[in-house]
Amino acid sequence: MKLDKKSYVDHMFSFIERVCKEIGPRPGTSENEFKAGQMVRKEYDKFCDQTIVESFTCRPGGFLGILNIIPVLQILSTILYLFFPLVSLVLTVLAVLCYVLEMNHLREFVDPLFRKGTSTNVYGKIKAKGKAKATVIAGAHHDSPVEFPIPIKWRTRSSKFITVILVTVGLVLIVYAAKILGEYFNLGYMNWMLFGFRFFDLLVIVPAVGAVLTLVLRYGLKSGTQTLGANDNLSGVAVTLGVAEYFSKNRPKNVDVWLISHGCEECMRGSKRFVDKHWQELEKKNTYTINFDTAGVGKLVIVSEEKMYTTKHSLEICKMLQESASKCHIKYPVKIEPFSMGGTDSAFYSKKGLKATSVIGLAEDGFPVIWHNREDKPDKIEKNNLYDMLKLSVQFVEDLEQLTTKQKK
Repeated sequence: MKLDKKSYVDHMFSFIERVCKEIGPRPGTSENEFKAGQMVRKEYDKFCDQTIVESFTCRPGGFLGILNIIPVLQILSTILYLFFPLVSLVLTVLAVLCYVLEMNHLREFVDPLFRKGTSTNVYGKIKAKGKAKATVIAGAHHDSPVEFPIPIKWRTRSSKFITVILVTVGLVLIVYAAKILGEYFNLGYMNWMLFGFRFFDLLVIVPAVGAVLTLVLRYGLKSGTQTLGANDNLSGVAVTLGVAEYFSKNRPKNVDVWLISHGCEECMRGSKRFVDKHWQELEKKNTYTINFDTAGVGKLVIVSEEKMYTTKHSLEICKMLQESASKCHIKYPVKIEPFSMGGTDSAFYSKKGLKATSVIGLAEDGFPVIWHNREDKPDKIEKNNLYDMLKLSVQFVEDLEQLTTKQKK
């Protein structure tokens, strides 16, 4: 592996600066996101044998739209608790389904309620010199996020706050169920009194607290402030450009290299559309997928699991990447760890049974250094991080090439 550090780093960093300066924030399905995709396409055209732009439709408001829907459902359920507890139970169950299906399982449950838009996945292919025995996908995303005030201030405590909300909603369901059963079967505990009031009437405080917590989450998590997304995730896209440049000059013998920049990662739709369309082809090609996310700042970490998206990644590819990292002279050991808050494009690859993982940059507390933050600007990018990520990617492909060569023999 021979890398001219200055040349590659300058190329990667200049791309980040150019997109931020010439285009700016890039919300999913927006005109700016489309322009960024076209800029990526032009870069891939310089190095790839083939560049493809695939358009797809989605409703980007649905993913975070549950932050508007759930508080409304919880407020209504609280108001109706004293008079129609069964209706309250149904509303809260619906709120839980919104969260579980939309956030944990990415099922687009509430998406039909939101505006449809068009986005693009841009990918390029560099063919092996000979017959390919495997394919490596190096991926990222070119859309940019809105600011998340709570995670910026609370960092890892944000996931604990969400846990508190989930526990509270669980208690709400228990209260509703107990009241419904007590009234239907005329159970004795319905006559309990406290301070001159029926005990179960006073328990309205439980759903009320749940409603308040969901409102805090709504206004503390989702803001209208757009970010430049230099680290999240132009840093990852820039690394795919470095990988493309290197392998256009040093073509592997038996490994195809694909580069992809997904659209609409912030609503988790671009990678889903790509995987749904290509997963059978990728499975046949013995594909290894590595997505880079928020890797321009912080220590690089190989993601073994994305807990929010209930996804476990391939242990095989995680260990292979870690072995490759040990050869790259990175100043610290690259660890394999689960990721609790948020997720990456690799989630859909792994959900389809493909070998995939992500490499992200984290602070010492296990949270991204700069993520969903208005300060996510090019001057925050650590150029050594881009170089380390590029070295790791190149080393992984070269190690895989050696492995497939031995298997051939």
